[in-house]
Amino acid sequence: MEKILERIIETDRAAREKVSVQKQRLEMINDEIAAEKAHIDEKLQQSANEAIEKTKEETDAKVKSEISRIDAYFNETEEALNKSYGENRDKWIEEIFSEVIK
Repeated sequence: MEKILERIIETDRAAREKVSVQKQRLEMINDEIAAEKAHIDEKLQQSANEAIEKTKEETDAKVKSEISRIDAYFNETEEALNKSYGENRDKWIEEIFSEVIK
């Protein structure tokens, strides 16, 4: 009977040891998963930041280009209006004056 009890105790001890080893292994795996997740999160954040910066640079370039185009258009239009005014000023004054005194 004593041998049976010793064997039961020994089997229990071995089972507890196996459970303890598996728990340690599980904790190690969980730690590895957490570390890998943190690494992946960091890489994703870095990629997102790079994409945001690239998009910002592209948008800034497009805005500058569009502003230059609009400024050039308004400068050309202003020059055309000033030229037209300079060429037709006297004629327009006479027409307006004639219409006012009718």
